[in-house]
Amino acid sequence: MLPLVASYAFGHGLLVRGQPIEQSAGLSPRERETLQWTAEGKTDWEIGEIMGISEHGVDSHLRGVRTKLRTRNRAQSVAEGFRLGLIV
Repeated sequence: MLPLVASYAFGHGLLVRGQPIEQSAGLSPRERETLQWTAEGKTDWEIGEIMGISEHGVDSHLRGVRTKLRTRNRAQSVAEGFRLGLIV
């Protein structure tokens, strides 16, 4: 949980500093939505319930996010999403 909180704080710090915001980084709308819910600290099950998809579908979207953002895990994906301005 602490890495997600740190990622969230880092991302907001970049926004306050006025860093340029990347619009999509090649992510699909569903991948961006999944990343946003991940940043909120939701589990795969919770994200699946919110988005109306299975946990496997959530995992698939997050794998796509990791591939496109070249990250290795959820926390790194969230941090990169904040850095790029993909997460509000």
